Amino acid sequence: MADISKKTHEFLKKPHWLHKPTRSDLLLMILSFVMAFFIWVYIATIVSGNYSVSFSGLPIAVDISNSRAAAYGLSVLSPETDSLSVDVTVSGGRANIGGLNRSDLEAYVDFNSNAVTDAIGRQTLPVRVRAKNGATLGNVTLSVTTVDVTLDKFQTKEIPVTEVLHPNLSGSDEEVVIDEDNITCEPSSVVLYGPSTSLSQVDHLRVNLTESESIEQTKTFTNLSDVTLISADGSTVSATPFSMQNVQFSVKIPVYYIRRLPVTVNISVPSASNFDTASLLARLRLNTDQAYELPGYGENNLYISIKTDDPQAKAKLDRYDVWELDDTIPVSSFSLGGTPYKIDVSSKLAEYGYEDSSNLGTVYVSLDETDLIAETRWIANSDIVAINSPAGYDCTVQAGRTRITIIGTAAEVAKVSAADIKAYVNLFNATMPDEGTFTQAVTVVLPETVSGVWVSPLPKVNITAMPTGE
Repeated sequence: MADISKKTHEFLKKPHWLHKPTRSDLLLMILSFVMAFFIWVYIATIVSGNYSVSFSGLPIAVDISNSRAAAYGLSVLSPETDSLSVDVTVSGGRANIGGLNRSDLEAYVDFNSNAVTDAIGRQTLPVRVRAKNGATLGNVTLSVTTVDVTLDKFQTKEIPVTEVLHPNLSGSDEEVVIDEDNITCEPSSVVLYGPSTSLSQVDHLRVNLTESESIEQTKTFTNLSDVTLISADGSTVSATPFSMQNVQFSVKIPVYYIRRLPVTVNISVPSASNFDTASLLARLRLNTDQAYELPGYGENNLYISIKTDDPQAKAKLDRYDVWELDDTIPVSSFSLGGTPYKIDVSSKLAEYGYEDSSNLGTVYVSLDETDLIAETRWIANSDIVAINSPAGYDCTVQAGRTRITIIGTAAEVAKVSAADIKAYVNLFNATMPDEGTFTQAVTVVLPETVSGVWVSPLPKVNITAMPTGE
């Protein structure tokens, strides 16, 4: 080593040292370079061992696949991957990290951490950084060490379709009404796939029918796909967390028809009489919540709304100007102070395939008794003739007198005497006993000189039936 130093000293003392190097000069230079290299390695590895490098805004990957959390059946609801980032500082020997670039690192949420549980909801999980090539890093300092992750279990749920919204549909006129209670939709349910907490918020699905149209009869709309998820309280639930089977809905919009008509009644009077029917109709009142006059005999009329979903029945209904509540009411049903005549409104409607949309139920027909009086006339039973006796029977009216009550204005009633009254019993449809007595109504014929008088109630007499032996 001493010889080398001496030669070096002598070499540098030469005034013209830039001469052509000798072999020993070259050896000296090589040895000097090797010594310098080892000195640099020593400084880099020993003296400069606390080297660090920093990277800002490194994206944090949120990947749950093949993790402990995934094994629990969980899925990530939030946050999204592109919403998270972290500032990273890596410290260590220059030899290890001196050439480290941003692209060499990956930040991630550790779903394999012991902090992971099988509970749905928010969990706080650690953030890690690793080298993409698997190399070991030195000390890593993060600006964010944990993140809150919302986890849930994805499930399927069958959701019923119980609502159809059709804001732009209407009936073609005021008598055509959309039957909201009987709208149907096919399919009647759909299957949603999504997080369980979000699925629990969905009560039903609403199909939105956006067509604008006036319809005059039942119509079906197809290929509908505009839907809304609805909660139990009627609010809208976002469809973003869910996937739904690709369904085209078919919605049937039924209509029914409503015809509003004034209500009237008809009365029957003895065909042989000269009765003033109009004067009695003007006195009749239809009693529900109040007393109504008959159409044509006063302006305060009772109306009924008649409903049908049959277009043909609707066409027949269109021919009516009034609705008659009963086939006929016998004039004898109206007595002074008597019980009103009762009519069940729905029974006749049902015969024609109609419904009472106004819910009248029962209507009572009564009489305005102003200026009316009732008086009694007596006639001998011997003056009552039995007609149309069945073959094989001898029928006679039992002896006595029969009371006949006549009703009308005082002036009209005064015109009727007992001698003016004719009476008979018609046995054409009578139910005959083998032998004995039965009761039969009397038909009373008033004189044609009066027009506003009637008999109520109808009198009855006893008939004795005896077989003739023929």
